[in-house]
Amino acid sequence: MRGSLARDRCIIGPVSHGGDSLSRFVAPFALALVTTTAASCAEKHPPPVAPAPAAPAKRLHLHGAPEDWFWEPAEADSEDAAERAADLPTTETKVVRIEGAARAWIELGDENRDRLLRDGVLVTERTPETPASVGAFYTYWRDRRVPYVVTYEALSFVVHRALEAALAEAEQNVLVPSLHELLVALDAGLLREQSTAGPELAPAVATARAVVDVALALWDGPNAPRASEVARAISEEVVRIDEHRGPAESSLLGVPIDYSRFAVPSGAAVPPAEKALAWLSLAPLSLVAKSEADGAFVGVATARSNARAGMLLARLLDRDVDPRLHAVWSRVARLHRFVWGRADDVGPAELADIAASLGVDVENPAHVTDVVRVDRVRRRASSTRAPALWDGSGAASRAGTSVRLFGAHASAESMLLASLVTPNVGGAVLGAPVRNTRDGLRVLPSTLDIAVWAGLPSARDALHESSADSFEGFDAAIDDKIQKRTAWGDASWHASLYGSLLVAAWQSSTPKGLTSPALERLAIETALSSWTFARHLGAPLARSVQVTSLATELAVSGGPLATFVAPPSSALANLLAALRQGHRGFAAVGGLAPGSGADRLLVEAEDLVQGVLRVSQRRARGEALTSEDNAVLASMPARLARFEVASGNEDGAVAMVADVHADPRGGRNLVTATGLFEPAFFLVRDEAGRLVFAVGAHVPHYEVVDPLAQPTTDASLRVRLRAGDAPSRGAYVASFRRVESAP
Repeated sequence: MRGSLARDRCIIGPVSHGGDSLSRFVAPFALALVTTTAASCAEKHPPPVAPAPAAPAKRLHLHGAPEDWFWEPAEADSEDAAERAADLPTTETKVVRIEGAARAWIELGDENRDRLLRDGVLVTERTPETPASVGAFYTYWRDRRVPYVVTYEALSFVVHRALEAALAEAEQNVLVPSLHELLVALDAGLLREQSTAGPELAPAVATARAVVDVALALWDGPNAPRASEVARAISEEVVRIDEHRGPAESSLLGVPIDYSRFAVPSGAAVPPAEKALAWLSLAPLSLVAKSEADGAFVGVATARSNARAGMLLARLLDRDVDPRLHAVWSRVARLHRFVWGRADDVGPAELADIAASLGVDVENPAHVTDVVRVDRVRRRASSTRAPALWDGSGAASRAGTSVRLFGAHASAESMLLASLVTPNVGGAVLGAPVRNTRDGLRVLPSTLDIAVWAGLPSARDALHESSADSFEGFDAAIDDKIQKRTAWGDASWHASLYGSLLVAAWQSSTPKGLTSPALERLAIETALSSWTFARHLGAPLARSVQVTSLATELAVSGGPLATFVAPPSSALANLLAALRQGHRGFAAVGGLAPGSGADRLLVEAEDLVQGVLRVSQRRARGEALTSEDNAVLASMPARLARFEVASGNEDGAVAMVADVHADPRGGRNLVTATGLFEPAFFLVRDEAGRLVFAVGAHVPHYEVVDPLAQPTTDASLRVRLRAGDAPSRGAYVASFRRVESAP
């Protein structure tokens, strides 16, 4: 995710100095997984200094309920056979075609009807008449009087739009003003420190202030006059960021940074703020010296100065030192942690905690200048808090430890993908796809890797058929990760909104009763599309959602029409629980005001999903639907259309892009993307046990490899799709998708 808090790429190998080329940047976004490298690096690292007797930990007082308290599971009944897929294959005489379904059945043609009878599902290509938005899609089929299926993708998209609106409101109300206030106050505080700093602290103050001033320069333009050397370094950083160049050594920090990550998302509401936050999440104050670990980039003096800079920032942010500044920082930090999870890097608060555990007080200038104490803090941080994913700012394991004001987070699937590329897997064997390789190495993963890890039926076969697993040691590597994956029901997944959405995406397509390979493979694409919706939330300040009032009246045309629910109750319950978690969390930490536009969207989305869940549960129990339940189903197209209008959803906004993994040396980037809604025809059972021909909305998934210099964006993808130039899809979709035109 470009400029995001989700760490998804890295560079392995040191940067050559003295103006040499960057030829030693290899195996990009092999974001070295610490658990796989720590053992091999242990002998090269000096033993940590024995810690001083621990003092009571002094914390930065980031009070409030833990973010995972916002999670409450939604109740889901066990599944029954009422709406499971039919026993397949079946015969045409057993399929009921209600009203307009008879015509749609004939339009499929003989071959495609045979496929539907065999597989229970058939996804067809879009036609010029197929609406791009979900509300118009269901209205179109309702008007044709074809029974419809409420799919997981349709509800997942509604949840995504509501959460996007809430996050946009939180960013506008909390993140943008708080971040700017924080930067201005930090700059003023560091300027005061600079006026009294002795020779030991002066370089640290200068570094900390320069990091802050780069962010301010990106936001407000050049700041107050500075010493020419520092001003030049700040100016160089701003130019590289504005041009989002590739990997290069930072003249300010002395470590490599991948400047391509600073490309501003096309939907960013405040581009200067987005760039400033991206810088603060990427700019590393490296704590490990070259003499202490192979592959580190800075000398001991710089590593000590960086540690002092981090300790100075921690002191300024402490509640007892400056309550107002601490409150501003806390608002930003808590919002980040709620949405994306714990930072993968050491932040000022954690550095202060590490120091306190060693009896070092960041408020005491004598402790911050003391070399022995500073080295204890550095070594404790690097030995106990190395990041799970490395982004190239130091060597893997200990040498990757640095302090960032707002560090990136390491999502579970990013860590998985990092473990499935070089150097964690071997070279390519015959048939390995070129798109995943460079110089015979697996430098780009496949999104199907995640489907295999998540345990989706047929995912391993689909991956094997693509040959993306044709690398030495790949099977052993992914089997190890599958065994270590925490159960989806474990509460640790729900310590962030993103984690809950990840669970919902990967449990969305594993209902009981799948009876054909095509249905299993449809479930893979559904999960990948839903995961892309979740990952699209990963870039802070990357969105602008214009919310209008919900219409007070609904126009539901025509008489009653058979309607079905595709997802199992358990999948709907996970989605509903994640939506409620987002609502509670944004209200608590994101400045979401009762009755605001985003608040109303969240309420409407919750009511939609809850109503569908109630219908699913009644049918699972074999109970008759109430008049209220029937109203939920009958009004679904109209409510979806009303929701989209209120959320400012432009036609085709379901098509979106999220970064996954980068290959800086090869100049490539792997992205996950979704397309426009397309018809999926199903055979489903009604309450009487009859097989009914019905249609639902399916979202296609694309895995795209881009040049880093020309990244795909939401806007550029939508232009391609409207021009009929859709990216290619995984070969596995051929089992459930018809690509030829209907007769």
